Amino acid sequence: MKDKVIKKQKLLPPIEKGEEPFEIPNSWEWVRLGEICKYIQRGKSPKYMEHTSNYVISQKCIQWSGFNLDAARTVSNDFIESLEAIRFVKKYDLLWNSTGLGTIGRINLVDPTIVSIHPNLIVDSHVTILRTLYISLAQFMYFYICSNFIQLNIEALSSGTTKQKELSKYAIESLVIPLPPLLEQQRIVSKIEGLFAELDKIDKAQEKYDSAANKLREKVLDAAMRGKLVPQDPNDEPASELLKRIEKEKQKLIKEKVIKKQRPLPPIEKNEEPFEIPDSWEWVRLGEIAYVINGDRGKNYPSSKYWVDSGIPFINAGALGE
Repeated sequence: MKDKVIKKQKLLPPIEKGEEPFEIPNSWEWVRLGEICKYIQRGKSPKYMEHTSNYVISQKCIQWSGFNLDAARTVSNDFIESLEAIRFVKKYDLLWNSTGLGTIGRINLVDPTIVSIHPNLIVDSHVTILRTLYISLAQFMYFYICSNFIQLNIEALSSGTTKQKELSKYAIESLVIPLPPLLEQQRIVSKIEGLFAELDKIDKAQEKYDSAANKLREKVLDAAMRGKLVPQDPNDEPASELLKRIEKEKQKLIKEKVIKKQRPLPPIEKNEEPFEIPDSWEWVRLGEIAYVINGDRGKNYPSSKYWVDSGIPFINAGALGE
């Protein structure tokens, strides 16, 4: 402040006992975020100019999966030159999405490599920069803001209507944060990163397992449908006899007016058979062995006034998962 790098902050209210969400060790302190950041500021609304190297970070760039500069737009050199040095993104800055339904609350920690490659990075007016004095503090804050303590309460921290939610600068500065000693922060960050690395290994192993399981499932079904999964028994009744019994039962249901008479289906041509099957099997059309009943999309389809929290289950396309 003395060097006029940052402005003097407004005094933040003391933390009341009811604001502390959980107990912390005796060596820790409850603080407001504004007390431990040297800079908290949203970006300006720039006038964009395409195809320059001056990138503006927007909400789309800040994803839970990581930082995506491909979604950034660019501005002119004149706009960049008009900005104070403090407004440029620095390594280990926290960039926090501060507006918008579905985007508010997402946060990224700036990797030093990005700043080295793109030294003129700035943020737009929907993103807030949080800057600390210590790397470990920025890392610790990142993990805390990512946690459920903050993310499940984003709406409560925000102001405005549902579609125009906003994390104001004051709300961010007033946010209550548990502050460990500096060396403990470093140990906590190191432990989290180690555990997350193990979780990433588990996720990758799970992906490989899922991929192998899907391929095996496909092979099992393919072998089963070709008659190669189980041995053939010459004493089994051939499928042609089963087909006759199915047709007889369908004719009975038609006579009893349980089902309607179907239109004749065309015979199966040789080029329609996708693969060879055992001699005791038969190629048939689905309509020969089943009768199809479509759901009602006409006058009997239940409108929204009939929907209730509990009652008779109604299955629509959305209820059918993979």
